[in-house]
Amino acid sequence: MRYAKNATIYPLNVTQEALITPEMVDVIDKEGTGQAKLIKPMIDFYFENFYKKEYPGIAGSPIHDLLPFISFINDDIFEYKKSAVWISTTNDVTRGQSVADFRKIAEPTTFDNRPIQRIAVEFNYQAFKDEFMSTTLKPDCP
Repeated sequence: MRYAKNATIYPLNVTQEALITPEMVDVIDKEGTGQAKLIKPMIDFYFENFYKKEYPGIAGSPIHDLLPFISFINDDIFEYKKSAVWISTTNDVTRGQSVADFRKIAEPTTFDNRPIQRIAVEFNYQAFKDEFMSTTLKPDCP
């Protein structure tokens, strides 16, 4: 991330923990209205046909793209660290991997003077789950 300034990054290792469990989906299917009824077939499909096979033992389906949106509502559920970020653009096994240096050192690594970014390193799962469920179970707007 050579040119972006003051970006907030939600890495896959963090968003992978934003799980929608089968139990949550069943509650949404039973109690939800309108568009909430679309959630069960979509989540069930991905959980049964992809996540259970690719990630044996996973407790639900990660909702990667939703997690950053939750930060607009409740940013306090996240822990962030700051670092410059370098992304591999080589055509080898490291392509697309990101590197940030979270060590407590006198001079932070800037990877060739790249700007410092805010990076989510973890979040409060229960707060995420509560926000997701309360939003999803609200009656549809007319």
